Amino acid sequence: YGAITSTHIAMELAEKVGREVERRWVEIAEPIREPGKYDVTLRFSTEVTATIHVNAEVEE
Repeated sequence: YGAITSTHIAMELAEKVGREVERRWVEIAEPIREPGKYDVTLRFSTEVTATIHVNAEVEE
């Protein structure tokens, strides 16, 4: 049993887009512990943000 943290999200996103993604850009209130769909904010600067959709699934 584990949780998805901002570090996990940054690493997975970097792999998908082929660019560096810093953990500090990923804003989540707390680690994701339950399967489901979540909106996660990426904050690149005070004026530049993006929202991504994270689908948390159980690994078998």
